[in-house]
Amino acid sequence: ARRASGESKAAVMSSLLLVEHLNLNVECTEKAKAFYLEGLGCQIDELRASKFNAMHVNVGGMCQFHTAGPENEPAIKEEGSQIWRGAISIVYPTQEACDTAVQRLERIKGTEVMAQSKLALRPAAQGGASLVTCPFGNSFLLRQAVGAELHGLGPSVGQRASSDKSAPLGVASISLTCPAGTAKHIATFYSSVLGMAVGGEDRRAVVSSASGAQTIQYVEVGAGEELPKYTGDHLCVYVSDYEAVFERCLAAGVVWVNPRFTHLSMKSGQSSIRAARSTNSKPYIRTYIRIP
Repeated sequence: ARRASGESKAAVMSSLLLVEHLNLNVECTEKAKAFYLEGLGCQIDELRASKFNAMHVNVGGMCQFHTAGPENEPAIKEEGSQIWRGAISIVYPTQEACDTAVQRLERIKGTEVMAQSKLALRPAAQGGASLVTCPFGNSFLLRQAVGAELHGLGPSVGQRASSDKSAPLGVASISLTCPAGTAKHIATFYSSVLGMAVGGEDRRAVVSSASGAQTIQYVEVGAGEELPKYTGDHLCVYVSDYEAVFERCLAAGVVWVNPRFTHLSMKSGQSSIRAARSTNSKPYIRTYIRIP
């Protein structure tokens, strides 16, 4: 139930523009660098590293993993690594690039830095793909990009600084486990409040991006299965028509002020919208919501 499976579809009508980053705090930055940079072939965000002394890694031109360590946030030493409650699919431009990443991971698996880690690799059911457990216990699926992913995650749609040498194209799909009987309610929320395209069946809700290059999949736990523990991980998405989405979230009572960013109050979103209207520009605002 924890695998992010399936290929991204063609373009659809959806407010979801981009699954931009996943926050996955790590208890050991040295292991994280070996895995994300040397193994997966991601590229460190040099601006973030120099300005905030935090390790953000670019996964292709537009996606990131935010992997703060204990030296960035002391509480991580006690809280430990954040474990995503599902699987993360990373796609590569060619099968050769994917195979090369797997080979790199196999090489670092036996190194001293990975001693007593959870790093593991095995072939996936779909040909050419590999299932990877990171040093901290997160689940990844590595495979070749197909269809809309090749364009929707490729450099032609945009490329942030320090991403030109990233081996992966991006994050194509993420899955999250959810309680039994909740997938249909999650689908309704994403559709009616967030304005995103949602499909799925058999205890699964699949949210699709407008380009068809990315999906967020909610999969209900099976009978007798326990819901994985929440460890503070989160994701960031970019949406079109931010004003309408924000107002619907506000009306639904799901806008949340993260105690780490108290300057981002509910009023800040409305103020930014008003400022954008006066300058005829688009608001670029960080808003936190909690899925009910």
